Amino acid sequence: MAALPLQAQMPVVESIEVRVVNVDVVVTDRDGKPVTALTKEDFEILEEKRPQKITNFYEVRGGESVQAMGQMSQAAPVPAAKPRNFILFVDNRTMHPVLCKRVVAELKKFVDERLRPEDQVTVISWSNKLNIETPLTTDRGTLHAALDKIANTATPASAKSEFQALQQQCTRLLDVAKSGQMPFRLAYEECIGDARIQTQRELLFSRAVLNAQEVAMSTVAGVDGKKIVVMAGTELPVRPGVDMYNWANSIFTRYMRGFDAAIKRPDEGAHEQRKMLEDLGHRANANGATLYMLSVLMPTDNYTAVNKTGIDDNGADVARSSNTEEAYELLAKATGGAAAPMSGIGRLFDTISTDLDSYYSLGYRPSGEVKGTRPIIVRMKNRNYTARARQSYAPKTFDDQMADRVVANIFTPARANEWHVQLRTGAPRLVERGRYAVDIEVLADPQSFTLIRQDNGELAGVFKVFVAVGTPQGALSTIFRQPNEVRIKSAELKGFRETPLRFTATLTVREGENLISVGMLDHLGQQAGFARATAVATPK
Repeated sequence: MAALPLQAQMPVVESIEVRVVNVDVVVTDRDGKPVTALTKEDFEILEEKRPQKITNFYEVRGGESVQAMGQMSQAAPVPAAKPRNFILFVDNRTMHPVLCKRVVAELKKFVDERLRPEDQVTVISWSNKLNIETPLTTDRGTLHAALDKIANTATPASAKSEFQALQQQCTRLLDVAKSGQMPFRLAYEECIGDARIQTQRELLFSRAVLNAQEVAMSTVAGVDGKKIVVMAGTELPVRPGVDMYNWANSIFTRYMRGFDAAIKRPDEGAHEQRKMLEDLGHRANANGATLYMLSVLMPTDNYTAVNKTGIDDNGADVARSSNTEEAYELLAKATGGAAAPMSGIGRLFDTISTDLDSYYSLGYRPSGEVKGTRPIIVRMKNRNYTARARQSYAPKTFDDQMADRVVANIFTPARANEWHVQLRTGAPRLVERGRYAVDIEVLADPQSFTLIRQDNGELAGVFKVFVAVGTPQGALSTIFRQPNEVRIKSAELKGFRETPLRFTATLTVREGENLISVGMLDHLGQQAGFARATAVATPK
């Protein structure tokens, strides 16, 4: 997407300083109702199975922060309620048009009836490519138009699943074998071969849709506040191919006995698939996102035009649905969210609303060296209560946090700008077919830039520049990071403060609309600023 010239890197040390790990916890009783007015003594939190001391605690009730009972004397004020950001993600690749329209209608109802006027929402769809239908916005009309666009792109052809195609092919092979034109063993092996191919297709599709979800979450990773992902999707099995193999075995097993029995199992994919799901859960937690998953599977058509008879189902549809619903449950549980089938869409939206209206925020200071993803568990001392919370966290360096904010700034202007930064862009010029060069100039106010006196009397500081390029459809470049050292003599300070800090580079972009986002970080002062611009590259 974008390439930048690399300059000599300054030896700037990246450090991770995790002062407090914050975990939002939803507590319900045996009837699933929220429990209020608890104190931190009611909770246990473990990191890597070791108990942690809860140092920060407050309750959110009715969507507003309230002082915890018995802690009225604590010096720290109660934080304001966090801003709320929603990603409505619709996997439209194989969703039946009828179900898609129903999902869209429910999402529009959710937007109109359950969100606050200040809530920001982005609508994203997936249909073999990522489409950001609208970036974060509070405008309900824009959201309705984006959702309507998704409803109107579903087609009947997209509803045919890999599973249905396999059922029709294997039923045809079985009929050929029963007519005596082919040995049952050969027909079975061909059927299993098709199952193996469809399993690989499922794996590739799963990888693509999981990557799309990760990109979707990255668009809000650097945005302040709570991040709620509502994903409506179709097939995403936790064990790819198991339901297809089991069904194929079931229709052949009555004709194949003994050493020739139909007992094949998928020989790959399950471990890889579970790891991809777990990794997405970890990344969601690292980005502060809670996943609410809706399974929108259409039952397969058990009538085939090949032999004009019904296909033996043998519980295949139930197994297929369970395979996907288990994957959705895994993602929801890992992030403290919830999952439901299409029949439970109303209950799922009730859960989201209740979770946002009533929860607890716990904080603790991790001990020891903090690196990588760390598992956490929140438990209730009262076993009549159930706690839902994210199950991991991954600390991020200031550089990683800046990179997140720069990506988010592509789609939604950064809310916080401690440092005044400007971005100027030149006109795109053709380099080669489909590739254009764009000159950029980044300017920052030098007045508050942090300089430290060195032993030799000079003043020195470091500013870091971050650049990312995206498209309205959600394509993203790699993130460019460039540290820049500043050294001046004391006598030059006045002139330095009067001249903007300046950084220039040349981007390589593709044809079409390119969204350029930059961030500058005062490495010593930790103040940051962001700017963005649009460059449209068109052939002449």
